[in-house]
Amino acid sequence: MESYIQLPTDGAGKKARTRVKTILGQTVHESYMAQAADTTYYIWVPAQALAANKYHLAFLNTAGSNQIVKVRKLFFVNAALAAVTGVGVQFDIKRISTITGGTNIVPNPVDTVDGALANFTCVSAPTSATEGALLYSWFTNNDEIGVTGAFLQAMLQALINTLPEGNEIKELTLNSGEGFCVKQITSTTVGSYAILAVISRESTV
Repeated sequence: MESYIQLPTDGAGKKARTRVKTILGQTVHESYMAQAADTTYYIWVPAQALAANKYHLAFLNTAGSNQIVKVRKLFFVNAALAAVTGVGVQFDIKRISTITGGTNIVPNPVDTVDGALANFTCVSAPTSATEGALLYSWFTNNDEIGVTGAFLQAMLQALINTLPEGNEIKELTLNSGEGFCVKQITSTTVGSYAILAVISRESTV
């Protein structure tokens, strides 16, 4: 049911933006609310060959960083363009506390004004990591995308965020000294996968 409340006469203070409408024959003001976004970064891991127990991606919010990093999205992209004999593949998404080796990846800010993400390590194919809790496993098939039916599967995978999300779900949170990795479990070396992770620097602590 439409209604309204009556407020005092306009004062001399700061002005709040509103939208004027007529409700029940009365002129009313609807409030505007702007939802601010956190500083956001893309992490793109180019296509990598598959291998048993391989870390495809790992990142770490450095101890003493005084920041909170949220992992918002995680997409797996099948990059197998040449013909392969596909098999089932399992990836584990786990917490980590250290990273050794690997190829450095620089998170790209969505808004260049935000600049680089400091006190944060991100690598592809690290040689080792100190593993913590298993968050979940993700399963796929590594057929090349030209195979009948595989193209549709590959496109759907590339568009689906594998991280649980929702209005009442807290995103995967990396406090100071906490990290995250994507680790292949199954023994297969054919095909290749790229990964897109979307993270945000939520706040300082």
